[in-house]
Amino acid sequence: MIIETTSLKDLLLLTPQVYIDDRGYFMESYNKMRIGKMIKNDFVQDNESLSRKNVLRGLHLQLPPHAQAKLIRVIKGSILDVAVDLRKNSDTFGLFFINADKSIKKTEPTFKAGTDPAKSTSDTYRIKALKIPENLTFAGEKVELDKTDIRERIDRELLVNTYWQSNALLWFKRTNKYFPVIEPILKEKGVPDDFKYLSVIESDLRNVTSPAGAKGMWQMLKEAARENGLEVNSNVDERYHLEKATRAACDYLIAAKERLGSWTLAAAAYHAGNYGIEKRLEEQQVSSYYDVLAGENTESGGGHGHC
Repeated sequence: MIIETTSLKDLLLLTPQVYIDDRGYFMESYNKMRIGKMIKNDFVQDNESLSRKNVLRGLHLQLPPHAQAKLIRVIKGSILDVAVDLRKNSDTFGLFFINADKSIKKTEPTFKAGTDPAKSTSDTYRIKALKIPENLTFAGEKVELDKTDIRERIDRELLVNTYWQSNALLWFKRTNKYFPVIEPILKEKGVPDDFKYLSVIESDLRNVTSPAGAKGMWQMLKEAARENGLEVNSNVDERYHLEKATRAACDYLIAAKERLGSWTLAAAAYHAGNYGIEKRLEEQQVSSYYDVLAGENTESGGGHGHC
């Protein structure tokens, strides 16, 4: 395996050694021990795509913390490969690299002279798993990653949301629109900035209605909305008013934090309710969110704020 650097930082060309005889061919397409010194990623997924002749195809642009490392290999035919460095902090930002060397691109040998040119191209690429940080906090409180079930839940959410690329892209677009409204209110109310993501979990930042009747981006039930100062009647529903609903959600979270003792439990109570969380803590004789065995909705953020 020949590994070559290119004019772009972190972009490598790998040329496998192909062994050919009358039976066909064999090559080693990836060996972690051989190339691990230059490619320090744990690949967890293999994808394969087929492109018809003259097709223009591009890989997704992904930004941290959802960026992915990809190892791309053509297994049939040939392609013109163009890479552009769009990382603003990169030394090679704005530069591009074109690889048109068919000896690198074409890894499947031709066994008969005079055959027709390839009418299609197949390629594969590997995707790395995101590593869980050694230390993680939520609302200034330590996430207990030493607990196996907590670590597995974090890993699951990272994998699901990283590879659900279309949904993540919509999140990025909506957060640019709505976070500038939400963030100043959280700061004014003294609620940690991390809680802006609660609105993403609850509604994908859309004014939707749940089967239980929770509405708006903060997904508040009618009773909880009224108790926290929102007007909800047959003519007016302030759960759809982002600024007012954000203030109401803050009031709910502040009260839940005072009642339960931590912001993490307050976030859980927004999904399962204060009474629901208190009941679980009492039944299981624990005091920390990370020790309580909660329901799936409470773990993944599928519930709604109510008392």
